[in-house]
Amino acid sequence: MFIDIDECATVGTCAQKCINTPGGASSDGPNAVGKCRARGSDPLLLLSNRAAIRRFDLISNKYEPLIAKLESAVAMDFLHNCPKAVKGIVKDIRQCAEGGDNITLVDKDVSTPDGLAVDWVHQLLFWTDTGLDQVGPI
Repeated sequence: MFIDIDECATVGTCAQKCINTPGGASSDGPNAVGKCRARGSDPLLLLSNRAAIRRFDLISNKYEPLIAKLESAVAMDFLHNCPKAVKGIVKDIRQCAEGGDNITLVDKDVSTPDGLAVDWVHQLLFWTDTGLDQVGPI
């Protein structure tokens, strides 16, 4: 999951004319000095690989587990205004936070949950279940 922010929306990000690009920004003008980046933490890519949810730092290329020792984490999504990931396990759907407890969100009437999507605008979570051939909100 990659979310591109408009670095040029923050005045002063670049000393010259700021041109927003995917994953960053570049300067334009006679004294332009290459690329500009938004201030703050490095962008992260979150991945699930059945055994763990891992994070990949797109700047440092550091790849490490975020949440380990999982059983068949086949899907995940992230709610951006709150530091929680939601993961789909073959038997249920859980909410978790880095270093925190897992909270089961759905464990009844579940066959094969295999997809998750967060609606950031309305703060809703949707999941797919191929075993039941359905899409459902949580």
